[in-house]
Amino acid sequence: MTSSPPQITMPSHDKSEVVGLEAQSEPCTADQPQAFRRLRSLVQLIASRTHLEFAFLLIALAWGIAQVFLVPPLQVPDEGDHWFRAWAMTDGQLTADRQGMVTLPASFAPAADLYMRLIAVHGLPLSLEGQAGFSGYEDLFNSPGPAGTIKVVSRVASYGPLGYVPQAVGVGLGRLVGAAPLTCFYLARLANLLAAAALLFFAIRLAPFGKQLFAFVALLPMTMFELASVSCDALTISGAIFFTALLLWASRRPTLRRVDVAVVLAASALVLNVKPGYWALVLLLLLIRPAQTGGRVRHLAFVAGNALVV
Repeated sequence: MTSSPPQITMPSHDKSEVVGLEAQSEPCTADQPQAFRRLRSLVQLIASRTHLEFAFLLIALAWGIAQVFLVPPLQVPDEGDHWFRAWAMTDGQLTADRQGMVTLPASFAPAADLYMRLIAVHGLPLSLEGQAGFSGYEDLFNSPGPAGTIKVVSRVASYGPLGYVPQAVGVGLGRLVGAAPLTCFYLARLANLLAAAALLFFAIRLAPFGKQLFAFVALLPMTMFELASVSCDALTISGAIFFTALLLWASRRPTLRRVDVAVVLAASALVLNVKPGYWALVLLLLLIRPAQTGGRVRHLAFVAGNALVV
């Protein structure tokens, strides 16, 4: 004969007491203003329907344009060297000469002398205010100076011309309409920002996963600081991020079309040749399998072609 299991009787609670406990456990929304709840719902709706790359672009352009004009000229690391290269590009000097020098208008002498002197002594100071030979950015950039040209040593002579194309476009547009050198400087910053932001936009759009991480890195303060400058580091950083996202995207495709192969080749040739050292990112091609390119022979040709352009 089996005995039935013991019956456990829980203490009963008053119904009103239970209702009170449930009311305490729920978030109190009745006290929130109706307008606040509507605003929160609107924000959540917009966030759910907005692609991350567009949100990045909006933030990057607003933040970047502000920095273009708030950060004083030549205050980004090595910005003077990059500025001289960008201007020289508009005169047809794609690289420095054999002595590692670029030819500039003689009116650049005050800026070049001040910049090189400060760099040689203790690096660029936090501010040019109060430095010997500095009386204001208008005088430093826009003084007419004597006729002729000067030669300035380039400390970025080993960098190729690709990293200065956006800046040169900005300077060229300014010179085309007769803008002063200081105005051309800000146009160079703006063009650099737009080019880098566009690369990062497509990087986030292409990334098959980790889009939030790509956007986070792209919006780091140091990243934005470089993007809003004349430095070729803007294209170096954005190009490296774009190439990484592109190869991750390509690695997820069952097969690579001819246009896909052409895009990867173009990216290797352009964004990996901005600054020495970043060629190593071409190793990301190991993510591509021979089956994606149509066999081992085509795969070998694909890898060799990318290595060649780099």
